[in-house]
This record gives sequence, structure tokens and C-alpha cells, in this order.
Amino acid sequence: YTPGMTITLIATDANGNSKDCSFVVNENADTEAPVITCPSDQELMCGTATIPDYTRLITVTDNQDTSPVITQSPIAGTPVVDGMLITITATDSSTNSSNCVFVINQEEVSVQAGEDKEIMAGQEVELVATSSINGTFVWRPSTGLSDVTIANPIANPTETTTYTVFFTSDQGCVAEEDVVTVYVESQQKDQTRYGLSPDGDGINEYWEIYDIENYPNNKVSIYNRWGDIVFEIEGYNNTSRVFRGIANRKRNLGGDKLPEGTYFFDIKIEGSHNLRKQTGFLILKR
Repeated sequence: YTPGMTITLIATDANGNSKDCSFVVNENADTEAPVITCPSDQELMCGTATIPDYTRLITVTDNQDTSPVITQSPIAGTPVVDGMLITITATDSSTNSSNCVFVINQEEVSVQAGEDKEIMAGQEVELVATSSINGTFVWRPSTGLSDVTIANPIANPTETTTYTVFFTSDQGCVAEEDVVTVYVESQQKDQTRYGLSPDGDGINEYWEIYDIENYPNNKVSIYNRWGDIVFEIEGYNNTSRVFRGIANRKRNLGGDKLPEGTYFFDIKIEGSHNLRKQTGFLILKR
């Protein structure tokens, strides 16, 4: 059978007389292409070296052909290139075809070491590394770190140090390393004088606690040698709210003017601070 062929019918009677008729036979041509259900863009697990067979993800229907031919380009087994296009083609028996196209990307492997930190000498800080997928961390150098194999080690270096974090995913993929610097500020020399002489000469008339005005949420308490509290104030500020050798707590004996001698102090501050001493003693002279 050939589409468009001519068919001739001949009728002959007993006397040999004949009559014929002819007609052309044409089939209904199939011009409808297969319908493809195309997958979305695909992400390959890190470490995948070759393209998988994506034809198994394709659904194809056709108006006449129940088994269209499905092909993939590039074919399965081709080396992976991040961002490459995959084309799936479905062709029916009448050579009608349709395509679907999608992109493949390799899973990103990355690590972030976090923001730089600032501490005072003797303090510690937590480093916080994050990664895009599961895996293992290694920090270098190890100096001042509590554990070099976790994402969030505690760092207490004695000097400014830059740490590098390395990351390897569970599939063996290595991320580009990242760095974080811990800046260490040396402790300032204790500039507080632990004594006062409120004698009217204008020198050391009150107890000056160096830098306490920068920490207004404070409470200063002063005790005598027997442990009795003789002075207490909140918001010590080195100006209007200070200890001048005058008690502001009721005493059993004597007036509010405290005698010279040794007294003990206790300073409480909310939050972090740079004060060198919070407890100790001071000398009152007159």
C-alpha cells in the first residue's frame, strides 16, 4: 500500500463484456506531534560526574502512536557541566516530534565562617560556621580553639588571630574555605585609684572608679571592716553620684562622716564591661 495509489475495479459478463471504474485511495495523514510532560530544572548531588537518564521522568502521549520513541541529548553518561541544557525528544511513527528542555545544576557546596569578632584579652567568643549541606568542619590554626572539628568552637586567643574553616560534604565534595578574624584588644592598665582623701584640698576628694560612667546600670556598695554596709548607690557616675567618705546608710555609732581606715567594696554591673576589679578594698584618709 502506498498513499495516493489508484484502485481499478473491472466487471465482466458471460459474453466477455466488461466495465471498469477507478478511484484513488488516500489515508488521513497524522500531523499531530506527541505531547510531553517535561520535568522541572534538576539539581544533581555534589560529586555526580555524568548525566543521568532523564527519559524515565518523561510522560508522553500521542493521538495514534502508543509507543513514541524518546531520546535524550546529551545522552546519559555524558560528563556533567553545571548549567547545561537537557533536551528530551519524542517522535511518533509519523515522524512528528516535540521537545522539552530543562537545565541541570550541581548542588552547591559552600561554607561561611561568620562575622569577625572583637574580644578583650582573657575573654572568649563562639565562632559560628555554616554550610549549605551536611558535612564535616576543620579549623586552622588550632591555637585558642576548644575543638577544631565542630562548626561552633569557643575561641579565646591571646592575640588577634585569623581562623580558616574547611568543609567537606558527606559526599566528599570540598567547599572553598572561608576565614574569620578574632581581634583581641589588650586589657588596659587598671587606672582606678583604690583610695580617697576628702580633706578639702581638691585632690582625691571622692573615689573615682575609672570608666564606670560607661556602664550606668551599676550598683556600688561599700562595707566597713565588720562587714556593715555604710554606703550604697546605683548609677555611680564619677560626678554627682560618688563616695566621698560619707555614709548614706544608718550607722549604729557616730555621724555620717566615716573615719579613715580600710573599707571594702563590691561593684555589680549588668552586662559585659572592662572593669578590672569588682571587689576589693580601698583606703580612706583624712
